[in-house]
Amino acid sequence: MPVPVPVSVRDNGRMPDAAPASPVSPAATRPPATRSPATRPPAARPPAAARDPFPITLPAGTRPVGEGPFAAPGDLVRWRFRRLDYDRVGGEVVQPMRVVRDDPRGMVLWLAGGTPTADLRVRGFEELNPHEVDHAVRFVPVDRAPGRVPILRHWHGRGVLRIVPAGMPFSVWVFRTADGGFRGWYVNLEHRHRRLGAADLFTSDHILDLLIGPDGAVRRKDDDELAGAVRYGMWTPETAQVIEDHAQLALAEFAAGHWAFAEEWTRWDPDPAWPVPGPEAVAAWVPAGASAAGNDASGNEASVRDAVGSGAGEHGSM
Repeated sequence: MPVPVPVSVRDNGRMPDAAPASPVSPAATRPPATRSPATRPPAARPPAAARDPFPITLPAGTRPVGEGPFAAPGDLVRWRFRRLDYDRVGGEVVQPMRVVRDDPRGMVLWLAGGTPTADLRVRGFEELNPHEVDHAVRFVPVDRAPGRVPILRHWHGRGVLRIVPAGMPFSVWVFRTADGGFRGWYVNLEHRHRRLGAADLFTSDHILDLLIGPDGAVRRKDDDELAGAVRYGMWTPETAQVIEDHAQLALAEFAAGHWAFAEEWTRWDPDPAWPVPGPEAVAAWVPAGASAAGNDASGNEASVRDAVGSGAGEHGSM
């Protein structure tokens, strides 16, 4: 099965409603409809390309996703995005989610619409979505990194299903329209995910993302920010190349029909008995009253929503 040929889309580029012209047919890039997660080997060794492009500080005692003990469906897990400059400026993006599945293949998690999340704003630019802050401010070397201010936000829309394949440097977010139609896959390039106990999941965002439509058409997102991270010294060209390699790995796994892209996830619905987490789930990360002024839409929400045409929320943005 050929790997889709990606093209670029800027921050606010939309996943098109109609399939764009492409030399690769939609049928050739779509994962096999009959393949389910159970048909994939449960503990396949990840390719050598799956290595983290920079170190992040984590608590002692973490373990890779795919290693037990495993959580039960409905359990609450905190998804924690940590930045390269965590040791200098602190702060995390924290998103409470319900466990759908947790086993040696990886994790599947549900982030419900309306869930309170801990997000970050750039100090001195608290009124701005971080993506609106100049690259020369955001993407400087770690020793000059600007401070971060924690704020309370809420995830918008119907919610999003996130799939975390064990050992892979990405997660797959399944977006659907308000009436439940499948809108597309959002491949978030990230550190390989690690667990702490039963309730915490750690990773780090890698800026570049991939949008894959139902027809298999691929778009790249935030190329300009990846270039800015290199230009202004936050990352080296070698770091950016590892991230590019991970993008190609994700596309190869999509073309091969990896279980994270199985059709069943495009139709999955949460248990209606699962309650939406309350603000206490992120209270330890957000000071009382620390909500941003203005529209309750921050982090990477606007660009994700525009890109996939669906409700979204905060993101582990750089």
